[in-house]
Amino acid sequence: FFPAGRNELIDERRRREARSRAFLDRHALLLRLVCCLPFVRLVALSGRIARLNLEAGGDLDLFIVTRAGHVWSTAAAVKGLSALLSRRCMVRAKVVVDENHLELEPRDLDTAARLLHLRPLIGGSALQDLWDANLFVAELFPNAPEEPAESAEPAWSPLTSTVRTL
Repeated sequence: FFPAGRNELIDERRRREARSRAFLDRHALLLRLVCCLPFVRLVALSGRIARLNLEAGGDLDLFIVTRAGHVWSTAAAVKGLSALLSRRCMVRAKVVVDENHLELEPRDLDTAARLLHLRPLIGGSALQDLWDANLFVAELFPNAPEEPAESAEPAWSPLTSTVRTL
């Protein structure tokens, strides 16, 4: 959808989608490694990259759910892998929570929108647990799906480096 008389937005959106796909392909190895980290239950794309709408100079924002007690080790591993692969300025583990602390704060529109737009690379069942723990999303977005069924379809596969149309 785009506003009437703003046809140039279509071309810009296509450019951003192509940029997003190329960006994910450039970071394929890092994403594969993050998805293989021990204790990781969910790795999801977050922010603009999750919607394949990356602006020039954009970042790779990740939302990660770990097994209980492994938030810091997982965050350190992501930071270390990013540095090792010279990607530390572009890759951010924006949110890292453990499976016993899935209720997110603040309970506002921004947090709800972030959850609605997550695109999991691995961990669809953990995504469902995350949704179940944050029922405020349905209050703020009453027309949102009750389950992350559509969101559970990965935007990009870390195993095949295939970007799927959203």
